[in-house]
Amino acid sequence: LLPAFKGLHAAEASWEAKSKMGVTIHNVIAELDAGEILMQKESSQPPESLGLGESLVFLRAAEQRLLREFSMRF
Repeated sequence: LLPAFKGLHAAEASWEAKSKMGVTIHNVIAELDAGEILMQKESSQPPESLGLGESLVFLRAAEQRLLREFSMRF
C-alpha cells in the first residue's frame, strides 16, 4: 500500500513483508509512485491467508472496483 511500497512489484513486496495490502489511485508525476493519493482502499484479506498468486488476483479485482468507484465521482 502506498507510500510504504512503491514500484512495479509493490504488491509482491508487500505480500512478502506480510504488510497491509491494498490499491491506490494517485496522480502521476515524474517521481515513481509519488503523486498525490486520490483514493486508497486496504484489502480486507490478510496477506498471510492467501498465496502470492491468489493475493495478486484478489488485488486486481479490488483495483477494478476502486477504479469504478473513483470514476463514478466525476
